[in-house]
Amino acid sequence: MAVLHFESALRAVEFRLPGDLVPRARRISLVAAFNGWDPGTNEMHRGPDGDWTVVVRLPPGVYPYLFLVDATWWNDPCDDGRVPSGWGNEYSLKVVR
Repeated sequence: MAVLHFESALRAVEFRLPGDLVPRARRISLVAAFNGWDPGTNEMHRGPDGDWTVVVRLPPGVYPYLFLVDATWWNDPCDDGRVPSGWGNEYSLKVVR
């Protein structure tokens, strides 16, 4: 019997928000369907270039998400598309191949 290795299907996916868009930000989180929309799960970190990043491992698919910047929702300016949220705004989409 063959053993399936689902871990190998996971991809390291970087989410990035340019720091020059949020120069005074103190805390940024990635909130998404894959983390239960929990801002405490994937906190982002400011790099030496000033950009905020986080890397998560995901299987191929399409994922809705937003950034939470100091309690304000932000779409990703570099997303792979958008979809209505049902709350009067849009979610950003990340396509993982």
